[in-house]
Amino acid sequence: MKRLARWLAVCAIFASACTPALKLTPSDAPVVLARQVLEASDPGRPGPHEVLTLYYGSGTDKN
Repeated sequence: MKRLARWLAVCAIFASACTPALKLTPSDAPVVLARQVLEASDPGRPGPHEVLTLYYGSGTDKN
């Protein structure tokens, strides 16, 4: 069993040595993200609906 494990380890080392180096391409995120614009109004500005009371919580309270 030890001999098989050793043989498999040696084969794995030789197989990994034969693979070419990983070449990463430069990121194109600025180009892609520059074209993604939302056609929506500013969410920080008041909207068309009037709000009388605003509750914030878990929703399980009785008030």
